Amino acid sequence: MNNLIEEYNNSGRIFMNELKEFYFTCSDLNEAIKRAALGQNHKNVMDEHQWHIGYTTAKIALEELMKYHRMLRSTKHFSELFKITEKVRAKTYGIGDLWSYDTALRIGFKLKIYPDKVYLQRGAREGARKLFNRKRILGRALDKSVFTENFQELEELQCYEIENFLCCYKSKF
Repeated sequence: MNNLIEEYNNSGRIFMNELKEFYFTCSDLNEAIKRAALGQNHKNVMDEHQWHIGYTTAKIALEELMKYHRMLRSTKHFSELFKITEKVRAKTYGIGDLWSYDTALRIGFKLKIYPDKVYLQRGAREGARKLFNRKRILGRALDKSVFTENFQELEELQCYEIENFLCCYKSKF
């Protein structure tokens, strides 16, 4: 595990820090919401996580998300951001749970609101299943302590970094 953490610190964690800085430095919340909903990364292109959705569907999701602009502006906790993006996901055909998490995280970067749990979707869920040798992991989010009690090496990572780590290294567990 230590080797994987070291590898993550030299690649995935750097990417996440660049993404976090990119969203934090967006000119305003509107720009951050637009870029987040369209899945743009710090290289100003649609992140590979969002390619399967496509630009047209992401734009429809953006239009729906903008209806919640006031709520997004007044949000104080990541779970609130996530509930909003989940509402949009439920109303928009073609986007999935990865879109709702990634969008909430990117907006959270702008607002300096970070997850206090490890959210699981797609690759992160698969990584968690392999890490814990389980066929099923129940719930959309797990307390960080579930990971750090069993894997002390993950203690230094933020919850969103653990999610990213699980996704990036799911095939190596």
